[in-house]
Amino acid sequence: LKFSLRSIAKNGRNVGRVFLITETLPEWCNTDTVNHIYYESRKDVYKQNDMIMAWLTAIKRKEIAGIFLNADDDYFYIKETDFQNYPLYLKGVLPTTTVGKQDMGGENYVRSLINTRAILQSANLNVMNYEQHCCSYVVPELITQYQHVFESAYLLEKGATFNSIMGNIIDQHLTNIKIVKRKDNKIKGCYGIVDLKKQIGDTECFSITDEAMNNGVRDVLNFMFSEKCKYEK
Repeated sequence: LKFSLRSIAKNGRNVGRVFLITETLPEWCNTDTVNHIYYESRKDVYKQNDMIMAWLTAIKRKEIAGIFLNADDDYFYIKETDFQNYPLYLKGVLPTTTVGKQDMGGENYVRSLINTRAILQSANLNVMNYEQHCCSYVVPELITQYQHVFESAYLLEKGATFNSIMGNIIDQHLTNIKIVKRKDNKIKGCYGIVDLKKQIGDTECFSITDEAMNNGVRDVLNFMFSEKCKYEK
């Protein structure tokens, strides 16, 4: 999270307010620049269900209004990025079966993608896959309008993916957000900055697997983002 915030502070342009949706705000966070939305993560449900409930909780806050961007704590921006004109990145089409899809993130995750497709079809929406490992859009007004869709997704055993539900709703209702199809970037490790850049190509952002920090990524992040940023005390 600290490296992620440093990367946004260094390379982000037109960045507005920053909110952390979490149970406990890290003690190193600067509360003058980081806003806290309390949410107690549900350990008894699948992570996709938990994410949906987190956003349904967050948009009830009065200070959350208008369109904003959602980022996980392992998204790192290594090139100058205009967040005010950020595209909605598309991955492809949601799968219909788990057969041959294990490389997409494991069987449980693929089942959540299949659930997402079914939920979208029942709501007469497109079935595109917006599960890119980079910032994605959140539109509170549209979440409220389609709350029944998100609540139905939450009730499924493996849930459904928030980003793809949101992305397909945006595709149907908003014309001012550019949709771009591109290669996703989630890496397992690297042998230095040159290797990292070779893996991620021309994209501005990358994400990591759980083991990546111990496979060279920590050293690279320490080098690129060694200085404190405005989001830290």
